[in-house]
Amino acid sequence: HGGLNRMRKFSLEEHLVDNYANIDFWWHDAKGIGAPYFNNINNIKKNIGKKKILLFPTVNLYQETTVNLKRCNHVYLNQYWKFFELIKDNLKKEVKIKFLEYKNSKLLKQMWVNKYNKNIILEKKSYKGSIFQDFKIVVIDNFSTPLFELLYKSYPFIIINDSNLSEYKNEFKSIVKNLEKLGILFTSEKRAAQFLNFNYQNIESWWKKTTEKKQFIQIKKKLFPIKKFDQLKLIDILKK
Repeated sequence: HGGLNRMRKFSLEEHLVDNYANIDFWWHDAKGIGAPYFNNINNIKKNIGKKKILLFPTVNLYQETTVNLKRCNHVYLNQYWKFFELIKDNLKKEVKIKFLEYKNSKLLKQMWVNKYNKNIILEKKSYKGSIFQDFKIVVIDNFSTPLFELLYKSYPFIIINDSNLSEYKNEFKSIVKNLEKLGILFTSEKRAAQFLNFNYQNIESWWKKTTEKKQFIQIKKKLFPIKKFDQLKLIDILKK
């Protein structure tokens, strides 16, 4: 899987694919097979009536050799720290933060426990198809698989990320800029916190209006031109 395939100026993964793979599929290929990673489309549940805020940090901590140096990759400078301090006290009680089970996430996880308490940590072992749908809104900090899953399933979310986007092609830069125009992407922790403080009680109505806007619909059509994984087409291709 990988929604960013062919949207970065250079990717080691794509270099390996180009040189060693016989067949290459990516989610936004209108002539492809769709997104098998999200083929559980019939099990999508709406977030109506849900409570709680989920923070979902990147797993790319310390990986500056593969992605340009961004604050979301830094244990001290990542934008969740300031964002959490700026949201209202009653919203702080609604926050859960999920770290995937990678060695480079354990330090950041322990830092959050030490500064606040262990109750803020969501210990559920898996997120795919279960965690996002259980929260009123998800807050992410990077352009990786969670972004594409949240868009594909239209779960309420915002992004806090101030990357200069230098590693991406213009096609993806345009998508990011439209996410900012829609009020989904925030480059400032302060503006993201102000948004949540003001809109938390009405997130469902805000999200409904947002998903009905032309720009949001165009983003989904661009990233997922094939709505459902075409398993039969894949089988036919592999038989040839």
